[in-house]
Amino acid sequence: SVFTQNTGISAATVSAYDVDYSAIAGGLLMVSQRASASSIGGNGQDIAVSRDGLHVYSAAGSPSQCSSISPSTLFVVSMLPNGGQNPMNVEVTRDGRVICATYAPYDKYDIWTINSAGALLQSYRVGSYGHTLLAGQLVVTPDGFVIVTATDDPALAFLTIGP
Repeated sequence: SVFTQNTGISAATVSAYDVDYSAIAGGLLMVSQRASASSIGGNGQDIAVSRDGLHVYSAAGSPSQCSSISPSTLFVVSMLPNGGQNPMNVEVTRDGRVICATYAPYDKYDIWTINSAGALLQSYRVGSYGHTLLAGQLVVTPDGFVIVTATDDPALAFLTIGP
């Protein structure tokens, strides 16, 4: 399955597509839309899928939290704990931890790690006061120990975290 979310507009929509390949007749890629949700919030920014495909996460500006979405119905299942406004980045580590980053130029934290059960693990500040992370510009190493993100000051930031 492939999941998509439109970005930068309200209302944010999510779609799921089944993708299949057949070697018959020189190869044929088949894509069919399986599900679509008309609104999962406003101002969609990022989407992530767990390694096992059982969890889909969205970063959208309204409501002001990253959300967990059912991969079958595409409805919001729960809101993830974070203290910032306007989520802009969401990633999932190999072990199922969720990294949610928000637009938070004047808040104490701008990145939160959440376990696979939805409980807050740790909060971090990467951007300096008055500055913020950039939307869609955050990656996590497969082991989940390093976050690399672009900010408006400095241009690139590294954050080392534990499991």
